[in-house]
Amino acid sequence: MYLDDYLDKYKDISFLESPFNEIDAVIFASLAYPHYGDFLCISKDNSSLDILEALGYYDDSLLMKRRKEYLHLLKRVAASKRYEGMSLINYQRNNDKEMIKQFQAVSFAFKKMIVVSFCGTDGTIEGIREDMNMSFLDTTPAEIEAIEYLTHIATKYKKKDIYVVGHSKGGRLAITASKFLTKKDRLMWIYAFDSPNYKKEFYDEEYEKISPIIKFYAPVDSIIGRLITEPIDHHIVNSSNSMIMQHDTSSWIIIDNHFEYCDSFSKTSTRIVDALNSTVMKYDLETKKEFSDTLFDLLERLNFNGLSTKEKNLELLKEAVIKLPKEWKKTPKESRDVLKSVLMSVAIDFIKDK
Repeated sequence: MYLDDYLDKYKDISFLESPFNEIDAVIFASLAYPHYGDFLCISKDNSSLDILEALGYYDDSLLMKRRKEYLHLLKRVAASKRYEGMSLINYQRNNDKEMIKQFQAVSFAFKKMIVVSFCGTDGTIEGIREDMNMSFLDTTPAEIEAIEYLTHIATKYKKKDIYVVGHSKGGRLAITASKFLTKKDRLMWIYAFDSPNYKKEFYDEEYEKISPIIKFYAPVDSIIGRLITEPIDHHIVNSSNSMIMQHDTSSWIIIDNHFEYCDSFSKTSTRIVDALNSTVMKYDLETKKEFSDTLFDLLERLNFNGLSTKEKNLELLKEAVIKLPKEWKKTPKESRDVLKSVLMSVAIDFIKDK
């Protein structure tokens, strides 16, 4: 059973009959990804009928497969009686290459509650680079904007309970924003789906205030959801995909209104995670920053601006292979040495763990 099957089974079952659960949460975490400004008037609140009407006119033929799937999910949610009375509110998207920031969030308002959904990495180079910067920055630009966003929602809608959700980087934004929310009493649950973690310093007294209401989920082959530090209390979910493809929550297996759980993570993913985390711990902040700056400067000179369709990615790869020797020579020797050292360290740690 997957998300579509759940929507079939629960389409006529209201939140009064069956309260908001982890499957509802992962659905709304997925709904942080569409670019709503492409087909909705985002200066106003949009009802389910507004959404269905807009999607009826929208031509999604040029979108990548995954983006089409998000819109299919949105259409099903907007048409479902379970989510009757829903309004899509406060959509924000802000990518800034100079600041190395990729931020997107949207909220879904119901009569007595609001679901705040933070978007994960969108495939742009600034999004991917910001992910890497999370390994050495205390707070990234997207996290600062997430704090401001959740504070605005909590202030504007004072009488509604708040659920905060996010997939991948979006889950980390959800936790960071919730931790720094001044009045936390209206936070009901925080759901993080295969989300990167934090340095140990993050887990302080303020974090402990929200710790009891955080739910971590990661697939059995999880890598991203175990980076930097291992989550202490996580639900390990079975998936029909393997390895990094399990990061896609549409592959997570559902039993009725909850996921199918596993007892432990796979040995292969654990070796990879141990090698990556060992490398992160090994280098100081300056070295990690140098590695990130060098890598992404090189990628930009190879005309890599983000992930696209399979065909375009393949074309880009072919061009990059031709350009790489020349661009590699242009990179200062000191920076090249840092790049090689870190990558070699990951490889050695992985081999040692075998």
